[in-house]
Amino acid sequence: MTRRPAILVALLGALCLCSCSTAHWEKPGAAEGEMEADRFNCLQQSQVHSAAGWGGSTGLVTDPKRFEACMTAKGWRPAR
Repeated sequence: MTRRPAILVALLGALCLCSCSTAHWEKPGAAEGEMEADRFNCLQQSQVHSAAGWGGSTGLVTDPKRFEACMTAKGWRPAR
């Protein structure tokens, strides 16, 4: 059994989230590096197990709603 499909699923999930979460958050008075630390923490907290998908593999993916709720709870808001 190969791990390639599981790794691909995880990478695709991270890529999708990174494209919409990297520098699109703002928090008045945030210290340098605070967004990156909070983002990393929220990414870890928002991981969920995926159902068998392409190739019949399972893995972890980021739940965007959980990620956004975590960032909001830490005082961040989406930049407009």
